[in-house]
Amino acid sequence: MFEQHYGNTAIYHPNQDQAAQLVQLPPNNAASYRVANGTYSIIKALEQKLDTNTIACNQIVQSIKLLPDGLEAKTKDVTYHCKHIVSTLPPLLFSKSITTEPALPIAIQDLLEHTHTWMHNSIRIGFTYKTPFWKAERSSGTIYSSGDIIQEFYDHSNTDESTFALSGFINASFSKYTKEERKNTALKQLQSYYGKQALDFESYAECVWENEKHTTVSSDSFLMPQTNNGHPLFQDSYLDNKLFIAGAETSPTFSGKMEGAISSAQFVFNKLKAIYK
Repeated sequence: MFEQHYGNTAIYHPNQDQAAQLVQLPPNNAASYRVANGTYSIIKALEQKLDTNTIACNQIVQSIKLLPDGLEAKTKDVTYHCKHIVSTLPPLLFSKSITTEPALPIAIQDLLEHTHTWMHNSIRIGFTYKTPFWKAERSSGTIYSSGDIIQEFYDHSNTDESTFALSGFINASFSKYTKEERKNTALKQLQSYYGKQALDFESYAECVWENEKHTTVSSDSFLMPQTNNGHPLFQDSYLDNKLFIAGAETSPTFSGKMEGAISSAQFVFNKLKAIYK
């Protein structure tokens, strides 16, 4: 891991009627960290410790059934027999896409349906550059804006400084725009802060989470951010103590974030460890 670089200042742009200004950042007592080579490297490292063919991709579970000796999970074309199942799907997605037999208790059904998915309507974008020009004096790679497409932006260069990048989140209403429109609108904002050098980017990438079918699903009702995240019912097990509902949104600590996902994994691991002793 390495510490996320914020710098001592930030570009603050309150609204379209006021010019952006460079402000002093207060001391950060709780450092944020990133993973060298990206968080996907964690998955790859774990995968290498598993037997070949342990992980089955592209298998969308549609139903889970309680049997006398375990659980049966069915996809479109494969049936799995399991001693235990740990779901790390966002709770709302589980509610909308998987049926259980017998049905789960009404309380947990209602909770699954009314739990906010942390990033479900967020949009993240990023630009790479040849040089980190935002680290110049009287500038910053940390941006906070309420009046334009980019709302939060940060230095996202890699740890060995071979790739320099700015990345962050844009206004969710731009999900209806095209990728090209989002890119050009964001560049216009960056140009207003950094000048023409902001236009000389090497690559552009984005993730519109509402388009990720295995992350988000439309809800019948509006959910306030972090609604029911970390609810005590997520700490229980279901279907004769064989089904565990885990994941970032279920963790009572750092709900929705990567730290919450890790805490949830550790919690369920300890429960399973006690069972298999």
